[in-house]
Amino acid sequence: LIKMQTYDYVYLPNWRAAEKRSDRCLKDGYDPGEANTGFYYLSKKSTVMKEVMENTLKMCAVPTNNKDDQTLFWREWKREQREHSWYHCSAENGYEALPQQRAPAEVNLCCLDRERMMN
Repeated sequence: LIKMQTYDYVYLPNWRAAEKRSDRCLKDGYDPGEANTGFYYLSKKSTVMKEVMENTLKMCAVPTNNKDDQTLFWREWKREQREHSWYHCSAENGYEALPQQRAPAEVNLCCLDRERMMN
């Protein structure tokens, strides 16, 4: 996914230990809600994701803040998501190869599927 140089943000979904597959994040039109920020790839070319990170760090530094960085990051992403076009990969379009026939987006996201990543 990273070598394709198509995605601005690649992340791991939040998994429960009992879950055998995480491929729900590879369904067409998936919206991550809040996912894991413990492992990710962030492209330096995306101005939108740069804003998300900068605003997250600012919110983390507020003395009265009682939220963790993961929650603040995804809250900020939701705000930016409403203002920008975005695309999330799916198993059929963009996971194994470059996405085909889609409208250009300002931000391109993809999740790492645990089963595919481990094989």
